[in-house]
Amino acid sequence: MLFCIWLASFSLYVNTLIMHRPKLHIYRPLYSPRREKFSLIYVFGILALCPLLALATASDLQGFWGHLVYALTVVSLYGLGLTFLTKKKYFFSAFVLLLIQLCDILHIVLYGATTSLLWVYTGLIAEGGETVELFTAGMPVILLMASVVLTYLVLTHWFVRNRYIASRRVRSWAAIVMSGWLLVASVCCAFSFQTDRLQPFRTVLKVTPINYIYGVIMTVSVREDVHDSQAELVDFKFDAQTTAENDELVVFVLGETSRYCQWQLNGYERETSPRLMARGEELISFDSCYTVANLTTVAVPLIMSRATPHHLRMYFKEPSMVDAFQEAGYRTAWIADQSFNNVFLLNISGKCDYLYYHEHDITKHSYLDEELIPPLRKFLAQNQTESRPQFAVLHSLGCHFKYSNRYPESYRYFTPDLNDVSWETLSQYRDRGGLSVDRGEKGSAIASVMRTILTNSYDNALRYTDMFIDSVITTLEQTGRPVIMLYVGDHGENLLDTRENKMLHGQLSHSVYEFHVPMFIWASDSYKQRYPEKWQTIYDNRHKHVSTMNIYHSLLQMGSVEMPALDTTMSISSPDLQPETVAWILDSNLQVDSIPLSE
Repeated sequence: MLFCIWLASFSLYVNTLIMHRPKLHIYRPLYSPRREKFSLIYVFGILALCPLLALATASDLQGFWGHLVYALTVVSLYGLGLTFLTKKKYFFSAFVLLLIQLCDILHIVLYGATTSLLWVYTGLIAEGGETVELFTAGMPVILLMASVVLTYLVLTHWFVRNRYIASRRVRSWAAIVMSGWLLVASVCCAFSFQTDRLQPFRTVLKVTPINYIYGVIMTVSVREDVHDSQAELVDFKFDAQTTAENDELVVFVLGETSRYCQWQLNGYERETSPRLMARGEELISFDSCYTVANLTTVAVPLIMSRATPHHLRMYFKEPSMVDAFQEAGYRTAWIADQSFNNVFLLNISGKCDYLYYHEHDITKHSYLDEELIPPLRKFLAQNQTESRPQFAVLHSLGCHFKYSNRYPESYRYFTPDLNDVSWETLSQYRDRGGLSVDRGEKGSAIASVMRTILTNSYDNALRYTDMFIDSVITTLEQTGRPVIMLYVGDHGENLLDTRENKMLHGQLSHSVYEFHVPMFIWASDSYKQRYPEKWQTIYDNRHKHVSTMNIYHSLLQMGSVEMPALDTTMSISSPDLQPETVAWILDSNLQVDSIPLSE
């Protein structure tokens, strides 16, 4: 994002330099019709690369008519500028469009779809440390993109003449046709949300830069809705009360980018959770828990509230579980090392009695979850001065990419990892099956070796997460109080292990790896003695299909909070728990989808 801003500023500077100094002829001897022809092919090709890539590979441009509407809209939108601008002015003005297209190309390559709504939202609220990590991981690609756009500028400046591309009459007719299509397409797109017959026209919103403009507008609208809803909820009451005693403690650990199948605790062949494995029957792990969204920006707010994919607006109608715990008499805490700019979570965490955000120093290359342990101890110590039951949320960075930044050098258990990657040495590595790139062995594509490196790095991050959670449990044990802790991953991750070689998360055409998440519960002996029925019920429910929508009701019941909004059929500590038959989810465009569950 910062790179794009810099290039945009540079392009405006160059544009101003050229347009306001018409007598600058130093490069004129370099011009020739042949060179201009080559330059026009290059700059037109660069501008056409994004829409051509989308037409060829984007999964969200469905059907013949969807592709046709997209193609006609691109030609009209991009071609309209050439009807009233000279070639040089047009290509310099289109440079800003090119920068936005680079972001769209990245999304298409990573996710196989045009830019989604949540991609724009996440980009707007991205934190400095996360941006730096992504840039350092993709530096070769960034350098390639920089060379492409700088070549675009150089060719436009040196070899493209400041003349119109066609006669005035041709440009006038072209302007009428293109403007007419854009008007018709816009009107049909607006009405497409009222009738499915016009659904192909929704692809207008997928054309760059319309998709980014639409995303920004929707982001601003949602933020305003959040702000307005908070003012309306000031006097909201859950009518919550608790029978919990003053020494009780409920802890909720929110994991980040956590795959169910990668935990040794859940049957993975590698030792990714040795400390938790050593605890044996102290932990109860659920084998069929699915998250409702594959991006933190949506998944966590829904976990913390009664909102669901089918009733998303519920988030604006009532407060979160933090408010319910507070109203019942609990002292609450929010301890986190991420999501500093997420307005949804800031509204929730801002109401806590104790708030701690461990902000990142972007000069450092790793941000470790163990930094959350000291503030947790500080919060727990407050029970000695003010005896009340306590509820704490720990929002960790977990295994968020770049994975190798999630653990120290001492946790490089599986190698090679991302710390070893360089273009010079990549071919020397072997994948987990023993195949190498340099020998040209069957199946030894770079993707296979990179899959091994990504998996090693991810597993190292998970092994560090295992240590972090075990340290949290040890800290809770030392209090000697009745404590119950629930851990869940907010979403999963792709590690090049799908047929499409998907990476990261937030995919529009999602995989099960993004939604099947780990969830396990630990309780102290004193909690089990006080609530033996709850602990036994949790154990009995461990094989039932559940989702992160169950967590809201489960934590409140674990904390003995009673209120009209509590649904015992959605609590894992209740014998009334009704298992899910379908995992309802939200995709990255906030559309409801589902993942069928087998018995």
